[in-house]
Amino acid sequence: MDKDVERAALDVLMQIPRRAERLHHTTLTDTFVEVGPLFASLRRAEHQVIYGRRGTGKTHALGRLEGDLRGHGRCVVNIDLRTIGSASGLYFDPDRDVGQQATQLLIDVIEAVHGEIVDFALREMDLGNDITTLVRASDLLGETATEVEVVGPVETEESSSIAAKQSDTLSAEVSFPTPKIKGTFGSDKESQESYSARRKVSGMLRYSLKLGPLSNALRQVVRSLPHAELWLLLDEWSSTPLDLQPFLADLLRRAAFPIPGLVVKIAAIERRSRFAVRGSQGNYIGIELGADAAQDVNLDDYLIFRNESNRAERFFAELLLKHGVAIAPSIFGSFAEADDGPDRLIWTLCDDGRAFSELVQAAEGIPRDGINIAGLAAQSAGSSSFRKLRHSGPISVADVRSAARAWYLRDKEGAIVGNHVATRVLINIAAFVATRRKRTFLIRRGHDSSHEVIQELYDARLIHLLSSGVGPHGSFDLFALDYGGYANIIYDDENAISWTEGWHVRWIDFDPSRSTDVRKAILEVSNLLAKRPPDLRTD
Repeated sequence: MDKDVERAALDVLMQIPRRAERLHHTTLTDTFVEVGPLFASLRRAEHQVIYGRRGTGKTHALGRLEGDLRGHGRCVVNIDLRTIGSASGLYFDPDRDVGQQATQLLIDVIEAVHGEIVDFALREMDLGNDITTLVRASDLLGETATEVEVVGPVETEESSSIAAKQSDTLSAEVSFPTPKIKGTFGSDKESQESYSARRKVSGMLRYSLKLGPLSNALRQVVRSLPHAELWLLLDEWSSTPLDLQPFLADLLRRAAFPIPGLVVKIAAIERRSRFAVRGSQGNYIGIELGADAAQDVNLDDYLIFRNESNRAERFFAELLLKHGVAIAPSIFGSFAEADDGPDRLIWTLCDDGRAFSELVQAAEGIPRDGINIAGLAAQSAGSSSFRKLRHSGPISVADVRSAARAWYLRDKEGAIVGNHVATRVLINIAAFVATRRKRTFLIRRGHDSSHEVIQELYDARLIHLLSSGVGPHGSFDLFALDYGGYANIIYDDENAISWTEGWHVRWIDFDPSRSTDVRKAILEVSNLLAKRPPDLRTD
């Protein structure tokens, strides 16, 4: 293989954007890799919550959906909720209750929708289409989001006055020697009446959002659109403060969900989202998942390849290939045109098939982690010190392990800094898998596997769920320590632990009673934190 092509391919790996929001929706469409029926599920015109841990591709999936819908003439509003909201709506304000802060957030969302509708109308005008009805509807939508009212005491003052004046005059004059009589009579009457009133209002201005007019305005907007469809894509839902999420969800449910043709898709992290608050009488504020909105898409489930190693390698090969074509079509175009393009790319990038298998395993089914590890491995492979030790191919197994360890220490481990319980449990899990010489372990289903500490480690991608309901009576969940964390354990002694573990390890490889070791680690650390927090913080 041409060394210049190898070098160029490595350089491209280091240029792949780590976050999908930095890419245009057309690029997201071009670089999207189909995973089973995922896109068909997203394309359904129904309200939906899309779950997935960070890096699983939620933003990329929404971008792919946006590109497809725009290509079919649909109006799409894709909002990153991290960029929505004023300080008074997002952060604690003693002068505002939670409802007012949530209302402010919804108003910000509506204003963003209004802006996108105006942009869509201008594009339609450029195509020569009549946008009069749409502009009127969008103006009505903008007005509903900008109404204000004054909240505070009201004082009223009234005064009145009446003034009257009346005067009468009578005079007579007699003159001699010529007899002459002269007389005058006069009357002057004046009346004046006045009234004045003053109304004093003291308080503060706040937005007043009425759901009826808002829903009516949205309905008119949807009716005025081509195909009578409006797709509202809300990304980064979990970035909204947890206390505000149910109120924002409730306002969406009441104002947007009932409108035919308006479809809402929400991308969220499961354990960092709260869609509803239950009342004592069975009522609720927010969205009832399964009834108001479907929750049948979890990207973690789609990206668990289990023992399908060939399918996993194919996915990541296509992912790197499509990103490479988007960045450097002159270099990666030849791979894309070939029937065996992904396979050729693997042999170009890696020392051998095993190095790429290690790269895919290190990704743990997380596209963002795979891209970052690939970039770090390419950087490691391109250094002169490594090249002197290599006879062929740019990326070796050692490069992958070094990159996975660096990514684990740099990005993942830092996610639980400050959470002393999670840190101690992770240390215990690492010690547990080290003694077994395998990075997998069992946790009893129910309270143990759903323990908040275990879920915190799972959300941070420090541990990964491989299979649920394994072992006798399906009473255990099979987890694995992150590949980078495992690499960190054996960093000082490469041969201390075997790396021959396959993609999927059967539960019969374990003694189920050993799962109590992890359970004890959870309980011990939880009890320790409750009894001696100062000692633990300084440990």
